Amino acid sequence: MLLFKQNRNEGERTMTYNFSQIREKVILVEADSQYNLCSMFLRPQEFYESPYNNIRDRYFTLEEYMDTYAADKGTFSYFTDWNGFNIPSSSFLNFIKLFQLSKKEFLLASSVLKLIPEGEDRFYIIGVCKGNQNKESFEHELAHAFWYLDSKYQQRMKELLSEIDDYLYEDADKALVSVGYSFDMIQDEMQAYLATASREKIINVLGWRKYNHISIPRSIRKYFKEYYKAHK
Repeated sequence: MLLFKQNRNEGERTMTYNFSQIREKVILVEADSQYNLCSMFLRPQEFYESPYNNIRDRYFTLEEYMDTYAADKGTFSYFTDWNGFNIPSSSFLNFIKLFQLSKKEFLLASSVLKLIPEGEDRFYIIGVCKGNQNKESFEHELAHAFWYLDSKYQQRMKELLSEIDDYLYEDADKALVSVGYSFDMIQDEMQAYLATASREKIINVLGWRKYNHISIPRSIRKYFKEYYKAHK
């Protein structure tokens, strides 16, 4: 594992970010607060998978995004709404080419590229806050990395998702879109939640609370754990 630390001085406060290669082609970014994490990842993340057509795969300013998000949510609550991030290299490299980077975005880009072999164009970035309390967030984002980097993992997860009852799948689809996930990413998000989240979080996020005593599908979590252990 490669690891290095970057400190940034903003006024009287020092912000700390850790950048590490935790597995082949997987880069972990840890920030010392949710605010610092979100302010670094907002634009590259939303460029990748925003549900807003004027944002995803387009150039946009932070102000434009704030206006769009607030118009949808009623307020700009992004920095408290999200606590984990995941970006594939295909989107991240395009982001670097298209955008004029902020200081934190430049720190992200330069630090990640230091950890990637020259010429490597297939890798994955995940971002979480520091601390053991974020194990679930870390594993959730790692499930996204597995989905992108390994076609066999992705295919097996799709097969397991297809075994979920249609009415549960449809409710999960609607629930994930309603909280801000892009329609194109629903399968990836569903496998990540089912693989790593607590029962309480699963039934809340996937819209299954109305089904009393629902039995959560266990096959996806089982496969994730097996894959996790076998690919360290």
